[in-house]
Amino acid sequence: MATTTADEIDAYKEERLFTVSPRTKRKLSGNTVRLELAFLSTLINIALRKRIITSSPLTLVEMPKCNERDVRINDSELAIIFETLNAMAGLQENVHLTYFSLLFAIGCRPSELAELTYADVSIKNRQIRFRRTKNTKSRTVPIAHGDFRLLIEWLRRKDRPDMDECPWIFPCMKRSGEWSSYDFSNSWKTIKKKCGKLINSGISPHAFRHERISRWFEQTDMNEGQIMELSGHLTAAALNRYRHIRAENFRGHIEILRNKDEANMIDAFKEVYKNGKPTERPSFDDELRMFWNDAKDELLEK
Repeated sequence: MATTTADEIDAYKEERLFTVSPRTKRKLSGNTVRLELAFLSTLINIALRKRIITSSPLTLVEMPKCNERDVRINDSELAIIFETLNAMAGLQENVHLTYFSLLFAIGCRPSELAELTYADVSIKNRQIRFRRTKNTKSRTVPIAHGDFRLLIEWLRRKDRPDMDECPWIFPCMKRSGEWSSYDFSNSWKTIKKKCGKLINSGISPHAFRHERISRWFEQTDMNEGQIMELSGHLTAAALNRYRHIRAENFRGHIEILRNKDEANMIDAFKEVYKNGKPTERPSFDDELRMFWNDAKDELLEK
């Protein structure tokens, strides 16, 4: 750590940005490289605390740009997705429908829901406790009645003898015969393939969380702090990456304000043309006395 320089870190960053992932066959994203540098930053901070180094070389390195999370899912796409999920319910248990329905309803991270256990569900209080989170801070989320009923219907399958040793609500059987948490990435590939070109190709399981948080901003009166409690973000800056509000959602507010402006102008017009002629405009001193009496001297000075 003592011999690592900013130039070496910058060269590593550039090399990684041009590296092709063997899994996706595409260049690594800025988000991936940023996470690698974040890990390096942790090591540097440890070295600083132990006085191995006196300054961080990362301060001289420009972080790679992250992809904006601006993919929205419109109502038509949601209808197509859930119609596809319903059509996949040929089996007695449709894990895909239950999982993605709750993912959209709750707005949690896909991995948080996949790793949910029976101990995390409170039937009495109709809520879920997420203990395994990205930032290690657990949180409790209430669930709407209809969504909770869907979850309860899914929980009834625990009566099966082969599920007794499985702690996860959404299980996945490994090739070794062991239970693991739900593999939402591979499941989504199947669902996306069935939907075809009817939905945006950029939609991913994480886009369900993005869409729910954006709708909380658009369609509710919850403040930023309340939404942060539900979403699990630690800072307002992190939350605002999800705050992509559609322009059409402002239309109603703009119309109301415009109508108020017109009504005020009509009232003002009537006042000005009282008795068929304009009333005398008050002098500047009179306006100051009426509206800014305390600031009159200061304004005149300026």
